[in-house]
Amino acid sequence: CIPPELIRSVQVFLLRLGIIEEMVEDGEESRLNKTDSRTVIRGVMTSVKDWLDLVKVVATKSEDLVDELSTEFLRWKQHPDQSDEPPWPDFTNKIQDLNDVLRPILRLPKQWFQLDRRSQDDFQNRYEGGPSGFVSTSFLQTCSRSETCGVDEEKEDLVSKLLSSSTEIPIISILGTEGTGKTTLATLAYNSYKVMRYFDIRIWVGASADSDVLSVASSIAEALGASASAFSSQGQELEPYLRYIRKSIARNRFILVIDDVWIEDNSTWESLLQTLQEGRPGSKILVTTDDQSIADKIGSTENIRRASDEASWSLFESAAFFNRSQEVREHLEHIGRKIVQQCHDLPLLIKIVGRTLHFKTEKEWQSILDSKMWQVQYIERHHFVPLWLSFTDMPFAVRMCFLYCAIFPKDYLINKDELIRSWMAQGYVHKEAVGQMCFDQMVARSWFQKFEFEEDDDDGRILRCKMPVQVHKFVRFLAQNYCASIEVDGNFEKPRRVKLSHLFLRVSEGISFPVSVSEVQNLRSLRIQYGSKTCSLISEVLPKLLDQSRTTLRALDLSGQSWYENMTIKIPAEIGNLEFLRYLNLSLLKIAELPEELCGLWNLQTLELNWCTNLETLPQGMGKLINLEHLLNVGTSLASMPKEIERLTRL
Repeated sequence: CIPPELIRSVQVFLLRLGIIEEMVEDGEESRLNKTDSRTVIRGVMTSVKDWLDLVKVVATKSEDLVDELSTEFLRWKQHPDQSDEPPWPDFTNKIQDLNDVLRPILRLPKQWFQLDRRSQDDFQNRYEGGPSGFVSTSFLQTCSRSETCGVDEEKEDLVSKLLSSSTEIPIISILGTEGTGKTTLATLAYNSYKVMRYFDIRIWVGASADSDVLSVASSIAEALGASASAFSSQGQELEPYLRYIRKSIARNRFILVIDDVWIEDNSTWESLLQTLQEGRPGSKILVTTDDQSIADKIGSTENIRRASDEASWSLFESAAFFNRSQEVREHLEHIGRKIVQQCHDLPLLIKIVGRTLHFKTEKEWQSILDSKMWQVQYIERHHFVPLWLSFTDMPFAVRMCFLYCAIFPKDYLINKDELIRSWMAQGYVHKEAVGQMCFDQMVARSWFQKFEFEEDDDDGRILRCKMPVQVHKFVRFLAQNYCASIEVDGNFEKPRRVKLSHLFLRVSEGISFPVSVSEVQNLRSLRIQYGSKTCSLISEVLPKLLDQSRTTLRALDLSGQSWYENMTIKIPAEIGNLEFLRYLNLSLLKIAELPEELCGLWNLQTLELNWCTNLETLPQGMGKLINLEHLLNVGTSLASMPKEIERLTRL
């Protein structure tokens, strides 16, 4: 049995940790609201921020200890006939040490914090999704309609340009600062019925500040049906991609949208543009950019104007007053118009602050208007104030889930179900339904866009989505010390952030896998994206990557990119070292077998093996994975399941 002194230590520990979690939930906002605007940034970056950093470090160690304790107990339960008892005294001492650390953290000025936790019922009913956990179709349709407010005329003008006849293939640039609706306008035109009917081929690719012409050409070729393996032997040469593009677009009328262009190398850019001239007359190239000099180089420019006052108000109304009475609208209009003025006529910010105010009282509207955050120069200059106000208004669990999204690169297509299971792996939510509610809350607040829906689903079930550029920049600002996505296209420098917890590594095709990643300590998430040529190199370094120092990992994603690629990889026995692992994604890999050591991962909740076409059997000890809830094996060659899998009652 468990010694009474250990039970008492754990009870004290959980009580103190719960109080501190409550402080974290409201501490930052309270401190900001109670501080003079001239010193607010200094206050955040010193006393409160340092305290929060300390709490996060302690919380991380606390979670590790709790997981260690539960894992040891699971191990002991698996072998109850053994005479050895779990090392209870050792755990008692460790928890007592943490209690000693937590005690002084609690001795802080009470005026820093407003211990006003939101109830679960309040969380479930703060938005249209309600207790069911899904954003309703009517709400999503309203969100979609609000995207178009004030841009109908610009959309028709753009569509007219795209359908105009021409002997050459013109390039049209949409120019505007972040948040003005460049991507929204391009999307509306791209998806219009007239455009879909007029063009034989439609291509949409995203660029970024990190992109070069080679990566854009690679994305275009992939959109046209090429596999990455077709170019794996070509190294970093542009010409093979250009040949493929030239052949694919010949005799076809195409529209190509390149979203968020930053490329300034005029010589290589010209070679891509020259190749695109091989399409059929009537083809069009549409780019969006923030940079005037890039727009000047490209060709004709469609400037995005800031929304008019009435267009801004119309957009705000559709977000803030959805399903609210005319009486409420008239009563709150005078406050709402003042708030809209603070949003610089930027559609994204107007939508976000509008949806934050949805269902709120007049007092809460006035509180948003009076917030001192509007006076903070750094945050105001980057247009972060509406984002910050929306972020601090979210329940604590939703905030943690949102911050985790900083692990993804810009313009990354996020799989919703994988995201929710990753949240569960980190302990932010403990049930998939609650994770769905957190996701719906973010959708309702415009944190996500560019949705891909499940086919023939009338309930509007989202499969994948992206983050708007401005939201992505904001979440990176908040989580810069804890989350990182790194593009490896040459020499790799190990991240110097000692608090780094979540890492997304993108290894360019043909680049050697950076072995030094194994030196990054205390990671809780590791996602690696790579091509077929790099795949064989990963097999060589995996044993070192999964050594004893990796035991803190809760989520590991080694999945491939496409089922038809030669993504052959061997999962080593060292996978069994990841005793805290809860999420493992090995989808789209040509795995012949899984090691028996994998069955020692007693905390594992999700094992994704979709389209592992070579996998014919599972380890016989699968019945030991007593916490497994999701075993995804679509497209495998499994003929049968191990008999012991009947023990997995959570599946």
